[in-house]
Amino acid sequence: MTDAAAITLPDAGRRGLVSWLLTLSLPLLMVVMELSVYAVEPRVLSLRNVVNVLNQSSYIFVFASAQMMVILTRGFDLSLGAAVSAVSVASALAMTAVVGWGGSDFVVVAAGLLAGLGVGALVGLFNGAFVAGLEINPFVVTLGSLTPTVTISAPTSVEGEIAGLGRVGIDVID
Repeated sequence: MTDAAAITLPDAGRRGLVSWLLTLSLPLLMVVMELSVYAVEPRVLSLRNVVNVLNQSSYIFVFASAQMMVILTRGFDLSLGAAVSAVSVASALAMTAVVGWGGSDFVVVAAGLLAGLGVGALVGLFNGAFVAGLEINPFVVTLGSLTPTVTISAPTSVEGEIAGLGRVGIDVID
């Protein structure tokens, strides 16, 4: 029995080591890649650049967190990107309209927030009614709501810009 135990323990130890190395391989590869870029361009690790990257990717964290909650509840939301697009377009259009009416900065931002929350709530209520109310598979429901939300928001924006927004919206946000 001691011979069998001596044979299996190193195997188990090797499997544990290989599993541990595979788990750490992606983070280590990312560090090596970042250090390689740093060797070519040292400004990449400057505080200003790191803060800039974190600011620009912060909204992705919010969307990924929302998608994680859906997946944890055994669902899958295909309409998240389209819903975000519709919310962005609605917010931008509302802000543009209020700026055109001569609204203050506070009113402009409030109108954008309310429009975005309203569109997001409508998409969520639509998906939720079919998933929870009629017990239809979330994959099917969100695939079905993907097309209308893209159809509504895509023609409004041309090459990523909201028609009529121009520099006005940027000045208000700055």
